[in-house]
Amino acid sequence: MTRKAAALCTDSTWVGRADCANCGVKTKLLFSHIDSGYLQRTLQPIDNIVYQPGSSLFRIDEAAVFVYSIRSGRVKLLRPLVSGGERIVRLQGSGEAVGLEAWLDRPYQNTAVALQKVDVCRIPVSALRAINRDMPQLSAQLYRQWEAALEKADFWIANLSTGPMRQRVTWLVRYLMEDPASEPPRVELLNAEDMADILGASKETVCRLMSELKQSKVLNRVAPRTYVCDLEALDRYAATG
Repeated sequence: MTRKAAALCTDSTWVGRADCANCGVKTKLLFSHIDSGYLQRTLQPIDNIVYQPGSSLFRIDEAAVFVYSIRSGRVKLLRPLVSGGERIVRLQGSGEAVGLEAWLDRPYQNTAVALQKVDVCRIPVSALRAINRDMPQLSAQLYRQWEAALEKADFWIANLSTGPMRQRVTWLVRYLMEDPASEPPRVELLNAEDMADILGASKETVCRLMSELKQSKVLNRVAPRTYVCDLEALDRYAATG
């Protein structure tokens, strides 16, 4: 289920209308290099929407008419498998964009599903083209988003899809950290099924390895699904497998 919601950037007289000029996370989003005054005059087509966990933003092969700039929360991108079912091929979070293929007039290449409550700016590609005619620097920001997505895909293949399972689990824990430089670093874990899907492992294997991390105090629970991580202990754990 989706809903238009009064988020931090929403004008109270029009629930769902984006207000980029007053957005608290604007510096991380798609319009970070665009003049706020200009955006304020051209916001009408852009909606601020909250998607509840499990909701689809878009599905693979649908006509791509929107780009979604993520304000908060995480989205999983899914591809169908020849053998049936789907595989998570990437996670996107705050400050990132999904549905960029709309810019190229291509159908959506993945299915995007909210992992958590996700707050997005839903931007018609027609509005992006109009903004880009006046503000060509938008193209550079789009290319940066594509470059970041490519780097993430390379990381996904190199660290989460190959190698010993213990090492892959520890890479995933690091990947999910809110801020590895924070003290102490915190991580919000996904459910076991999603983690197994990301790692190409069985749910039972992931549950066993995560249980080892918790029992050995590498991960210490501070809230539902949220843990403080001992990074040195995490490195030692990875080295044992």
